Amino acid sequence: MGKIMTSFNEKQNGSRSWGYRFEVASEQGQRRWIRKRGFSTKAEALKAGREALAQYENTGEIVTPSELSFSDFANIWLDSMSGSVKETTLNNYKKRLRLYITPHIGLYALKSIKKNTLRNLLRKLYESGLSYNTLTSIKGMLTNCFAFAVDEQYLIQSPANGKLTIPKNDNFENERIVSTSKPHVYIPKDKWEQIIERFPEGHPSHIPLMLGYKCGMRLGEVFALQWKNIDLDSNTIIIESQVQWHKNERPKKERNNPNKRNTTEESGFWYISKPKYNSSRKITIDQDLSDLLRRKKENQENSAKYYDDLYTYYKVDARGIISIGQGDTSNTLDLVNVRENGTFVSPRTMQHTSSIIHHKMEYPEFDFHSLRHTHATILAENGASPMYVQHRLGHKNISVTIGVYFHYTEHFDQTGNELLEEIFSET
Repeated sequence: MGKIMTSFNEKQNGSRSWGYRFEVASEQGQRRWIRKRGFSTKAEALKAGREALAQYENTGEIVTPSELSFSDFANIWLDSMSGSVKETTLNNYKKRLRLYITPHIGLYALKSIKKNTLRNLLRKLYESGLSYNTLTSIKGMLTNCFAFAVDEQYLIQSPANGKLTIPKNDNFENERIVSTSKPHVYIPKDKWEQIIERFPEGHPSHIPLMLGYKCGMRLGEVFALQWKNIDLDSNTIIIESQVQWHKNERPKKERNNPNKRNTTEESGFWYISKPKYNSSRKITIDQDLSDLLRRKKENQENSAKYYDDLYTYYKVDARGIISIGQGDTSNTLDLVNVRENGTFVSPRTMQHTSSIIHHKMEYPEFDFHSLRHTHATILAENGASPMYVQHRLGHKNISVTIGVYFHYTEHFDQTGNELLEEIFSET
């Protein structure tokens, strides 16, 4: 063992294809060899053989760098996580691979990707204006993906190890990168009053808007809310779930059909899961919102009696999938956001609502998440502690609360100036 031998095959065109071999430990008395061919020169074969032998002597195994493209390997990595991570997490990984990673390195052979390849990728994405949070997520994906490649012996070592860092403005002279992420605006009181006047009590969007503005709830949390989560006597809400959409993959033959490739039809289902970061929490609501919900509940109960068997009820299976159980009132969801006949008001309602606010009301900056930002800022303006706001909004850590949701408003400016005058004015 330990001696590398080379040999060649003569091709039809007269060129030679070189290979190497070396003996390894015998098995059941039989001699065993490690072989590889396909090198252009004897020197290449000998070099590769030495590397393979060194790897064998260090670990007892040969790891052959994969000929797979990164794009194909990424699909293997995604498949390995199916069932072990949340579906939303997996979908986010697929989206970021599709939009940001594979367009740049997808066609590269997995074995050819070096640390500098990944540095250049992060640099390009940084210059395109991606937010720091998105870049951090992409860096984490690359680290995990290549670690999996090493674990599964597709690669000997990971190019994502070590100092793979995200570029920052202060590393580059006079550079200012503007993020492509849409900022979530603070909604002034006059704008809010116009919005709620356009979508008054009784409109399907009224209560979702109120829950976003007065409770800071996420979109999926609003539309998963059930009456069992609301205590109208103590004016509290327990937020313990969110509703999300699972998009069914279209069959390959349909995706490749030019007559159906660009269709906007979408199939899938709504399902209920734990809130983001498992941020279940109990919050207090004001009396006006409590009274509004009480009226909604009474109207809903009266409608159920009026429609009788025609009233639509919903059930959820063990996987959290929501389905219609019309006429069957056993083990049903008691959803808050339903229409008069009991049909589910889904988060997509807010797309239409936002479109009206953008175009009819000439307020294009609005989106539902801005209600959450506004709620946090109002609390901060009125002296609520960051920890209180963190709990109420269900943030993973308090730095998010402080750094993202406390918008600078005229109120902060005014109170700060008054405090400054009080501290430093002559007495």
